Amino acid sequence: MTTTSTAPGTEPFAGRSSLGSFGQALLLIHLILSPIVFSRRTAEAFEFNKVWLLQLTALLLLAGGLVVALQRLATAPDRQLLGASLGKAVRDPLALGFLLYWLSALLSTLTSVSPLLSLRGAEASQAGFLTVSGYTVLFFATRGLIRSSADCQRLMLAPVLAAAVATSYALVQRAGADGVVWTNVSAIGRYERPFATLGHANLLSAYLVMAFPAVLYLGWRARQLGPWGGQLVAGGLGLALVVVVGLCLSRGAWLALGVTIGVLGPGWGWLHFSAGGRPSWWGNRRLRALALGTTVVAPVLLLSGWMSRSSTSWALLFHRSQQMGEVGPRQHIWSAAWRLYCARPVLGWGVDSFGVTFPRERTPAYWHAEWNTLPDRAHNEGLHLLATQGTVGGSAGLLLLLGVGWSAWRAWQRAARNERILIVALVAGIAGFLVQSFFSFNVAACGTLLVTYAALLSRLGQGTTSSHSSSSLAWPPLLLGALLAMAILIDAMGPSLIESEGQRPLLGAVAIALVTGVVLVLMLSVERPTPLPEGQETRAAALPDEEPALDGTPWWVTASQGLVWAGALALLVVGMIPPMRASWACAEGMRLQSVDPLQGILALENACELDPQNEYYWDRLGLASYEAGVQAVLPAHRQRLLTRSQAALVQALRLVPAHAEARANLGRVQAALVAEGLAQPADAYASFDQALRDDPSNVYTYLDAARLALNAGEPLRGRDYVQRALSLYPDFPDLLSLQSQLAQPR
Repeated sequence: MTTTSTAPGTEPFAGRSSLGSFGQALLLIHLILSPIVFSRRTAEAFEFNKVWLLQLTALLLLAGGLVVALQRLATAPDRQLLGASLGKAVRDPLALGFLLYWLSALLSTLTSVSPLLSLRGAEASQAGFLTVSGYTVLFFATRGLIRSSADCQRLMLAPVLAAAVATSYALVQRAGADGVVWTNVSAIGRYERPFATLGHANLLSAYLVMAFPAVLYLGWRARQLGPWGGQLVAGGLGLALVVVVGLCLSRGAWLALGVTIGVLGPGWGWLHFSAGGRPSWWGNRRLRALALGTTVVAPVLLLSGWMSRSSTSWALLFHRSQQMGEVGPRQHIWSAAWRLYCARPVLGWGVDSFGVTFPRERTPAYWHAEWNTLPDRAHNEGLHLLATQGTVGGSAGLLLLLGVGWSAWRAWQRAARNERILIVALVAGIAGFLVQSFFSFNVAACGTLLVTYAALLSRLGQGTTSSHSSSSLAWPPLLLGALLAMAILIDAMGPSLIESEGQRPLLGAVAIALVTGVVLVLMLSVERPTPLPEGQETRAAALPDEEPALDGTPWWVTASQGLVWAGALALLVVGMIPPMRASWACAEGMRLQSVDPLQGILALENACELDPQNEYYWDRLGLASYEAGVQAVLPAHRQRLLTRSQAALVQALRLVPAHAEARANLGRVQAALVAEGLAQPADAYASFDQALRDDPSNVYTYLDAARLALNAGEPLRGRDYVQRALSLYPDFPDLLSLQSQLAQPR
């Protein structure tokens, strides 16, 4: 087989073979672990750990890319090659879209209502500018390191292994064999929806829908290599994945799965028939019936078996399917997001600032629907982008969508038939994400997979080598990723396995390990690249697997490379390890809060010392000190705790001034200090009034401010708060009771 030769278009991340192999292994391991990693030792068990892993991976990839760029700057030919590579990347609409999106996020962070929050990201979502930067580095690193069709095929194995772990864990949860006692589980009635390693059923099903094309692509590769066992394993995993998506009861995921299948079926079918017409078995009626039963009836039967554990499960399933057109409280969130965009249409309110700006536009109707719940995201990626990054961010997002289409079309024109099958899978996965983005939001696991799919499309659009891999690593990263995934699950489930009296948790853990092992064996058997048929070579040039080494590397290059790695190590030690330790301390403090409040407060103070720029820890410290203070018996002890609470909340508001909930909590603490004679009512009124300006529909803030006025002997002020609240909630019982108290003469 021959390939045409043109000038190579290497990328800054593509480096010498050693760094290239390390980078590809790092991409593969990160893609495996991203949806799996979680820890019950951190304050937020799921997203915090996934984003931390993303940022660590991006840091290592960026350092490696800078080292390679410095090496190439040592000679004139490499300097020209590096400049040509950068220019070629910028001319790619998809790559340009990522650059402009990153720039938009930077500008929105600088002009944010809370720049520090936009930089770091909110505690629940972790989607700040640093996370956007991590996605950007991941895209360009993947685009540069994946240099052959074999590399693309290998990277597509990672989401399959991750989906196998998540799917089996979800089935174990549904079977009641998890062993881990979880709180705040999403439930519909008495039905607890499985969430596996993603933290929520909607997020689990969103990831599985995106991974579904990769699972089917693995089955196609197994069929190409011949072993029927591989096809059986891939088909079984695909069926189990469909079952879990059904069990999650996520309507958006159901719709997205339908669209994904709608892309895969016609795309692969057209490729199959165009290659050789009807297959020999197509005319056999019995085989057609068997195929239909396998792809349609079998998932329904499996779903029936799992749902039969509850007599009401089928009724719940059908009731959920009848609600496909209902959006519920999301309509209020979407309306608020649009009003936020109209208020600041250019750059928005700031990256990941939706949680602190939504209260400004919260309506009584949303309060009645969700009570005092505040969404961190708009549950619609388009509206969320407009609200947080304005028209500039929305334009960058639109360019990204156009870039995906352009790259897919260009890749289709360049690719051989085998690569076109991969392209259809990539487009189907991206389509699944886009459908779900209308009703949900992005998280690190889905975002990582989306960026990877987009980078592979961009690389295929620029051209790849033949089927030969540009990396010498094959099975080690897959095996290491599987072992690390099992270690994560053992760390989470280990205590439950030891303390549990029954055998179900142990059987569940064994089942997860067996499923992972079987899928891993299949992946190792098909890891070798699928050869391109004769006459179906790619039209792009082959990138060199080995680059000529430079003779006599200048000393300044070696010194600069050492500084890059030293800087990466410093960022890891100073910028990443302390936040992880702080999250551990915060989790310990929250656990001790109900058992030993004073020890819990000490742990929270330790978290604030380790990560003093995180307003969430200061807010938690303030609330813990307040709750302990109002329960204290000794006046001196009570006053000390309340004073500590006030100081912590003041610090939290210095970091994020727009946080209305923290401002209202400060008002409550100051009201308690007024009763102790340690504060003036005017201070508490000022805090309540500012909180109501930022959150004018919060009935609890009105109640607390009115109670302060009642106790301070200011009935006119109290009646004003009550009347304003009654105009929003005319039938609220506590308001009516307080109104009668304020009307009584004192």
